[in-house]
Amino acid sequence: MYIRVMEIDMEGLCSAAAANIAGKKVIGIEKADPPEEKVFSLAHELSHIHLGHLENHSDAEKCERQADFAAGILLGALCLANVGKEGAEA
Repeated sequence: MYIRVMEIDMEGLCSAAAANIAGKKVIGIEKADPPEEKVFSLAHELSHIHLGHLENHSDAEKCERQADFAAGILLGALCLANVGKEGAEA
């Protein structure tokens, strides 16, 4: 699956968004956000795509909680994978 990720000016609407555009999955990330926020936003939007929220988002609040949870698991796993590696931050 190909997902295009772009840093754009979200004009204060949100930090990030995922969408299907012309049959392709696209994620927009606020270019002015600090790097750590961009990383979480990307994980959150990838979670929306993986969980099928672009096709079915009837309960927006539930979708947001699920994407937050999945993003936390993904980022936690990445942190654990880097524990003890040379050059990794503690």
